[in-house]
Amino acid sequence: MLLAREWPESFSEKVVSKAFGNKLCSYSISLEAWRRGLSVTILDSEYDRYLIESRKKSIVFNRSKCSLTTNEAVSFIKDKQVARKLMLKAGVEVPPGKLFPAASDDRDIIAYAKEIGYPVVVKPLSGSLGRGVFTAIENQNDLIEVFKHLANDLNIQEIVVEKHVEGDDYRAFVVGGKVVAAVKRIPANVVGDGTHTIDQLISLKNKDRKKNPFLSKGLIKKDKEVLAKIAASGYTLDSILEDGMFLFLRGKANASAGGDVIDVTDTLPRIVKESAVKAISSIPGLEYCGVDVLYNEATKRHAIIEMNSRAQIGVNMYPTEGVGRNIPKAIIDYYFPEAPLVHEKSNPKYIFDLDLALHPIKLGVAKSVKIAPIARQNINRNSLVSNFYKFEKRGSVSRITEARIYKLSRALKVDGFIRKDKDGTFSMMVSVNKSKETEFLAGVCEILQTQCSAPKKWVGLVTKGFRLSF
Repeated sequence: MLLAREWPESFSEKVVSKAFGNKLCSYSISLEAWRRGLSVTILDSEYDRYLIESRKKSIVFNRSKCSLTTNEAVSFIKDKQVARKLMLKAGVEVPPGKLFPAASDDRDIIAYAKEIGYPVVVKPLSGSLGRGVFTAIENQNDLIEVFKHLANDLNIQEIVVEKHVEGDDYRAFVVGGKVVAAVKRIPANVVGDGTHTIDQLISLKNKDRKKNPFLSKGLIKKDKEVLAKIAASGYTLDSILEDGMFLFLRGKANASAGGDVIDVTDTLPRIVKESAVKAISSIPGLEYCGVDVLYNEATKRHAIIEMNSRAQIGVNMYPTEGVGRNIPKAIIDYYFPEAPLVHEKSNPKYIFDLDLALHPIKLGVAKSVKIAPIARQNINRNSLVSNFYKFEKRGSVSRITEARIYKLSRALKVDGFIRKDKDGTFSMMVSVNKSKETEFLAGVCEILQTQCSAPKKWVGLVTKGFRLSF
């Protein structure tokens, strides 16, 4: 089944193909900044930290988190009890909960669960990606079993017991005092078509997820939980579901565990968005982040359950269904309004080579790499031309000839390539200021002693720099 979805043109799967997974946040935010004429410096080989600068300010980012968010703010939201108290003080809707040391007496844990009422949630005081979180616990036997599992098997020293709130799982991303993106997260699932087995449906879904820059790293694994879910529904991996039948494979809605993501930015109720904004405002020193919300559409009730200062922005950019939101644009718009170029005038197909940029740091010959800036004459997409040409030239090219072409490309600030094709002829892609194209083309033809075809518009990506492949 094909789902209606639309991802930001500026960050298509081809644009970020080398950044799938952990580098996605860093590359997309810094690419947006770089395209708009801001200075970008990569600060480590994993591309976790990078610096964005204008003439007025400098901000270091750690993936999606900016250095304006204080360490104190990060510690507040990591400690779920501290965050809960601060949000309650600010009037934010949060579920009641209490912190228990791992060595707590069973009677105290049971007494508190009775006080707030079942079902309850048990989770680590600090954590992410839903690890160690157990929801909808209905009785004291299961409560103590789960608590001891966290304490003894997972070695969690501080554990939170809180009221389970009925509702669907949402992630809202707040920048500049407003929700710029929101998604509904749905646990891993398959939908029957009357033909394929459950095993085949999982494989087909994973094949589609591999094309998604964010979800590609969160495939559905046929682990113990998935197999148990299938068995509990009366099926096996070899069962064929009837057409349209929906089968959940997990209980939690984490995208990293195979869950789906549906954009709801335009439909999430205003009161929920206001709570998300208020939640961030309640934490001193917190600039922006992802806010996790449980919202019950039937009762219209909601609760803020968690915040993430270094949120994966890919969850909002690359939904399974709906419109992906351009969070890098929102961040740069808010923190660098003085950028030389506005987003609408930047070239959405202009990129810098990520592997090439990281190479000196990985080799150990550099501690950081500053990305060569876009030439001022080429910064506005409306002043650029990107064309493809074929040459009559065949045969070899000398090093001296190569050097002359490189020198000309640097002088006229040209990006693109010249390559030898399978038929022995040469082709060229050139991206340059409109006023310089004729001069460059004439210069190359003179150097190569050949003629070229009429131009064809180049619709692919344009990588910073000029490359020769003879």
